Amino acid sequence: FRPIFLLESRCPAIPFQPRSIRPVFTTSEAERLLNSFQRNVNFWYPTVSKATLQNLFERVRNGFVENTCEDCAALLVMALGAASELVQLVHSSTKSHGFESRQHQSELMTMASVCYDEAMKLLNVAYMEISTISTQCVFLAAFVQHSSLRYNRPNPS
Repeated sequence: FRPIFLLESRCPAIPFQPRSIRPVFTTSEAERLLNSFQRNVNFWYPTVSKATLQNLFERVRNGFVENTCEDCAALLVMALGAASELVQLVHSSTKSHGFESRQHQSELMTMASVCYDEAMKLLNVAYMEISTISTQCVFLAAFVQHSSLRYNRPNPS
């Protein structure tokens, strides 16, 4: 009898496919989305420390060059930041709802979707790792999924 963990730990790591789309953010975009995440998501569900957010910001600034839990978490934070900024923009009564506003909404929606899709491609890394950041990845992915189900639910009327 051999414990399964010993057998699995001796297996080589599964190679990951490189991502086809690598989101690129300017420093100001990354700061804006990170602040939106901190203000709108992390404030109500504080799960990511400021030190971790700073590390994730560095990941975003340097580009997503590895297939790690940190990349997955950074992509999820950017997705949630873009989504929360979009919700704020849609529900603001002071902003103009003209062409520029609709174009900005479309950009935020695309940004959130691309980041979330790319993070989902890395979620298997989080499932195979036992760490705080991997737990945060799974939680943030579930949070995005729950939020999208909640806001995309058909009107009961």
